[in-house]
Amino acid sequence: MESFTEAWELICDYCRAHITDVAYQTWFSRLKPASIDFSQGVATIEVPNEFHKNTLMRCYSDLLTEA
Repeated sequence: MESFTEAWELICDYCRAHITDVAYQTWFSRLKPASIDFSQGVATIEVPNEFHKNTLMRCYSDLLTEA
């Protein structure tokens, strides 16, 4: 992976391809990457609020892990 931005775009593209447009716009479009550790394959993502975080973890944690 060449850059932080490129990695985040690939993560978003993967998620977008596996859920509906409405779900993506509702739950993923407002996420912001805080950091990506390429050696560990771990991304830290900023979310708008605790409710958003809880919903992502409950409904989309597997998808985010895959991405």
